Amino acid sequence: MVQLPWQPLQKRATDVARSVLGAEPFEMAFAAGQRLTLGEAVAETLVMADTLLGTRETRLAAAPALPYDLSPREVEVLQLLAKGRSNAEIATALFISRRTVTTHVSHLYAKLGVATAPRLLSAPTSTP
Repeated sequence: MVQLPWQPLQKRATDVARSVLGAEPFEMAFAAGQRLTLGEAVAETLVMADTLLGTRETRLAAAPALPYDLSPREVEVLQLLAKGRSNAEIATALFISRRTVTTHVSHLYAKLGVATAPRLLSAPTSTP
């Protein structure tokens, strides 16, 4: 059977949700979700995202300025790199693909003006 690229992330998210909620509550919530129309599912997802994350405007207003114009996700990737995590481990931890991690690392190299991982991890942390 062919496995689509997003399926391992979906399985991990499902496993985490099942372990947090418990098997029976998870199955009930999953069944309720399957009964939603596509429009209802999208609307519920957007409401949930706003509830968990706040609106985009609220997040931008509350976000501190990051050195070197790093994005919050690039900071997360850099922190995990500093802990010795591999790109594959970072991808799993952040629920993103390895290719996305590679892209973030490339952006980090460019923004911090370095060409190697050791230099990346020893780059200054204050704003230039």
